[in-house]
Amino acid sequence: MGNRNLGKGVFLALFGLLSVPIQGCDCGGVLKNWAADAVQNAHAVARVKVDSMAKLDQTRCWVYCTGIELFWGDLPAQMSIAYDCQSSCAMAFLPGEEWLVYLDRQADKRLGLHFCSRSRKKPVGKQADEGIVASRISYAEELGNIKSTFPVRTFMELEAWEKLETGQVRTLNERRSMPYPERGEAALLLGVSAAVFFLIWWALKRWLFH
Repeated sequence: MGNRNLGKGVFLALFGLLSVPIQGCDCGGVLKNWAADAVQNAHAVARVKVDSMAKLDQTRCWVYCTGIELFWGDLPAQMSIAYDCQSSCAMAFLPGEEWLVYLDRQADKRLGLHFCSRSRKKPVGKQADEGIVASRISYAEELGNIKSTFPVRTFMELEAWEKLETGQVRTLNERRSMPYPERGEAALLLGVSAAVFFLIWWALKRWLFH
C-alpha cells in the first residue's frame, strides 16, 4: 500500500512539473516606437553579415560578423559579438544572414547584444519578418529610418580599433590619425584653424596699411 501511494505521489509530482508552462523571455511587451534615441543610447549600431559562430562560455556564444554599414559608434569591419545562446532569451544566428544590430557593453566589457534589444534579422524571400512583432515596423522601415537620420560612418582599421579599446588613443594627433575625429575634436580643430586665419589676416592688414 505504501509503495502504491509513493508511486502515485511521484506520478502526480511529475505531471505537475510537466503541466507548468515554460515561460519564454519576457521583454516587458513590445518595444517603443523607433526613435533616434534608440540608436544614440546604444554603444554602436550597424548592419552586418554573419560569418560564423563559436562558444564563448557556459551560456554565451560569439557571432563573427563582417560590417556592411555603420551608423553609430566605433566598430572594426571584422567584429565578434557576444550573445546569449542557451537561456530562454537565446538568439540564433546562421552564416550568411544579414542583421541590424544594436550593440552594448556587457559586464565584462565585451560588445554584445540581447534578445530584448532592437537587433533583428533581415528576412529573405518569403521568410517572416520575425522582428516586426516586437518592433512594430518592418526591417526595411527601421533601416530606412536609421539611414534617413544618421549618416553612414567609416569602419575603423583593426589597429586603430585595438588602440581605442585598450585606451592607447589619448592625444589629439592620435585621434586625427584614425578614420575620423570625434565631433568635439573636429569642432576644436575648426575653431583653432579659424583663430589662426584671423590672426594672419589681422597681421597682414596692419602691415599693409600702416
